Amino acid sequence: MKKLSYILGLSALVLTGMTACNPDKDPKINTSTDFDFVLNTPQLASQFIDLSTNGNIQFTVSQPNYGVTVVPTYGVEISLKPDFTAITTEPVIDEEGETHIVPGIYALNLDSQLQGILVAKMSDIAAGINELNGVYDESSYTGDYIGPLYVRATAYLGSGTAAINTATVSNVITLSQVQGYASFPAGEKMTLSVPGGANGWNHLPQLVLDEDKSDDNTMVFRGFAVVDGEFKFTDGDWDGSGNWGAPDAGVTENADGTFSATLIQNSQSNFSGLPAGLYYILAEITDYSNGNDNAEVGHVTMTAITAITLPGDYNGWDVNSNALAKDGNDYTWSGSYNVTSAGWKFAMNNAWDINLGGDPEDLWFDGANITLEGSTITLNLEQYPWTCTVQ
Repeated sequence: MKKLSYILGLSALVLTGMTACNPDKDPKINTSTDFDFVLNTPQLASQFIDLSTNGNIQFTVSQPNYGVTVVPTYGVEISLKPDFTAITTEPVIDEEGETHIVPGIYALNLDSQLQGILVAKMSDIAAGINELNGVYDESSYTGDYIGPLYVRATAYLGSGTAAINTATVSNVITLSQVQGYASFPAGEKMTLSVPGGANGWNHLPQLVLDEDKSDDNTMVFRGFAVVDGEFKFTDGDWDGSGNWGAPDAGVTENADGTFSATLIQNSQSNFSGLPAGLYYILAEITDYSNGNDNAEVGHVTMTAITAITLPGDYNGWDVNSNALAKDGNDYTWSGSYNVTSAGWKFAMNNAWDINLGGDPEDLWFDGANITLEGSTITLNLEQYPWTCTVQ
């Protein structure tokens, strides 16, 4: 599998934007303006911050003075040195034999940047600290980093020339005592999309390769999709990607209420005939690289999701209690229950057969118990990663 590569630093983002630049459409900015861009020091800056608590850290910035009322694209960069240079010039080799140049700057993936409030996950900050230390996997992890962390914000407008001309960096603030942990960016997972009438034939990552259930003979993809009318399965957009359609016999309704069908490579026939709604989908592909039209390459089973409950320590792990309700669409479900740090999960159809747990930002089947406390829980299954919020 390809490893997920992060674009480090604003300069990489800017240069990427140049390839599709249309100067006539770029905003006209007086680039001689003093941008007056300030990153405020958060109240917790002088406190001990244990990143393994897996919460969020919020940074606030003043909007750069571009001379016009515009909303820039913000970013947050971290470093282990106040001048944002690397701690070593010696390359390191990870467990897969890949050579890495240790960076001096790590660009965080922001959860939100509304109204100058920049929200970053502690887990991403910890992963950044490890990379800044030249640690790319658990085999080379020798212990938690404990020390200062230097932070600055970035901002720019548009793309291409506009981005270059408006790029600005804030002042540097210091988080005086930060403790990291063994957090690493997850490897990029293979996904499939389920374009169809329910989503305007869009290609979102909805089914994800389950490596634990796959082997040399079968690739197993699992996930969720809303069905309403016709649909297909693809591993990208329509250009040059694989797609799988329905057999001539169509879809079979099984005795247990599930639906199943053979997967046909590049079939001209779309799947159809299922009642509209949210489905858990299990696709098993035995010949993924087969390029022959109308070849039988696998099998798919689809289970309608009619209920989602919140079994946990707080209710005796009862899969029939504390049901969520659809919150505006079939993908988003929410409810108001007093879940506790003693643990809870999401269960589908009042049973444990299909359940989600683990990281609230990256839920997974049969994942660990979720330990967030709160009274308002929202689950989002629109695309992978599946997430939940607790307030």
